[in-house]
Amino acid sequence: MDLESKISGAQNLVHRVLAQAKTPSIMSSFGKDSMVMLHLIRSLTGNLPVVFYREPFMPKKYRFANAVIDEWDLTVHDYSPLETYMTEKDGCVEVVNAYTSGKRSLFLPTGICKPEEGEVSLCALHDIYLKATGTYTFPWDVVFVGHKSTDVDPIQGAVPLSADYANYVDCASIAYPLRHFTDQDVWDYTEKFNLPIHHTRYEKVEGKWGERSDKRFNPDYFPACTACMVPESGSVPCPRLGGLIVSNISDKLRWLPKQNFSHMSSN
Repeated sequence: MDLESKISGAQNLVHRVLAQAKTPSIMSSFGKDSMVMLHLIRSLTGNLPVVFYREPFMPKKYRFANAVIDEWDLTVHDYSPLETYMTEKDGCVEVVNAYTSGKRSLFLPTGICKPEEGEVSLCALHDIYLKATGTYTFPWDVVFVGHKSTDVDPIQGAVPLSADYANYVDCASIAYPLRHFTDQDVWDYTEKFNLPIHHTRYEKVEGKWGERSDKRFNPDYFPACTACMVPESGSVPCPRLGGLIVSNISDKLRWLPKQNFSHMSSN
């Protein structure tokens, strides 16, 4: 299927969903996929409310998102998670935030990367896992999400989609306009319509766009110490406590089973 066919299919899905939705919204991270989805939907219906879950620290990571919000005159909503969990693979951990959309939860990860020497960093336990949580009423009956079937989570692996639209009665239904897109389709669309690009996050090397290895401006990742949280790591020195040796606390954390993980973020 060529790009034009995929765009047409996505537009048809948006039209079908909007025809039956009473209070539609768009979930966005303002990454490359989100930018394409936002542009595609805005070109058909104008601005819809945007749900933008973000962490409360390192605001420099959101400079690009804030610029787009201002330029496109978007109305953006953010909420605290209901709970936080941990997930792990091969010694690499993430905090997974559980957000409500009714009687179901959406699970969105906060990626953690190892701080570079001298870099300002966070405590993954106190700053990310133990951040403020709360309850709220999700006011939308449908949410558009920019997840693609080709997406691969660094910890959870491939997370393909089985349908373009998930219709729920006990929470917001979910539509995936970009389900059949690939990363190359997203970049071709971005260039075709001259969309804003987060250049401190993405770069074009030898004609191919991709993520920069430097994640300092990538809002999906935060430099943080996880030494006491990784299973079987034993006692470790804690930077937050000036090098004081602390015990491993992994058995005291909430761990999310892989089969319960639903990757809802849009890159």
